[in-house]
Amino acid sequence: MTLGVYIHRVRDLRVVTHVDDFLVAGDLQHLEWLKTELEKLYELKVQLAGWQPGDSRELSFLGRTIRLTSSGIELEGDDKHVKGLIEEWNMQECRPVSTPYEKSRENDDTREERLPLSPQDATLFRRAAARINYVALDRPDLSFSSRVASGRMSNPLAGDGILIKRAIRYLQGKPRVSLFYGFQEPNPDIVVMTDSDWANCLQTRRSTSGGIVFNGWHTIHWWCKLQPRVAQSSCEAELNALNKGGQEGRFA
Repeated sequence: MTLGVYIHRVRDLRVVTHVDDFLVAGDLQHLEWLKTELEKLYELKVQLAGWQPGDSRELSFLGRTIRLTSSGIELEGDDKHVKGLIEEWNMQECRPVSTPYEKSRENDDTREERLPLSPQDATLFRRAAARINYVALDRPDLSFSSRVASGRMSNPLAGDGILIKRAIRYLQGKPRVSLFYGFQEPNPDIVVMTDSDWANCLQTRRSTSGGIVFNGWHTIHWWCKLQPRVAQSSCEAELNALNKGGQEGRFA
């Protein structure tokens, strides 16, 4: 069991649990009490970080790095999958690009005429798409390219590898991205921004909904998903995206 702990001046303990990993925020005396009680039952690996003199300012949780700074908290995702992607596709010397996805109607229009990938190449594609999807959990900039690549995992066809290569070229230029949560006054407001791309999927004519949720100026949630039904107009697609945004904002 691993107990990851960081210290913050809050009145009560705040706990995030994932299987046997814990991330706990609270006053030092409360954290020490929790550590003592758990050590009576389990063998623990503990990391402590805080803002007091002599405290460590960095810890890891589920592969993510959490840094405490004088002005806030910085969260950076695990970059091992980025390195793995670049190496597995032998693109160490590729030229970086500014966007992780490039829309190509000619490529999409002819997709149904293309042949399936060989089992070996299909496995390579699926592994790369899964890695991009994992990295996108901590990077809003990869949400759309991850959604498209994930949608092709069940039946990757010849030419779909261009999606992976485009994402890798983007990651070559931006291999590491962190989210910064600066200190701010308590803010009860939740702000949701949404958008849609009407009939973006040329095979199904389903639209894509995307959005982001803010608390104050903190980014706390984002998404990019195909809409479940075909929208008959751009207005309907926007309405569906707005409805999705309302749901996400309500439970953020």
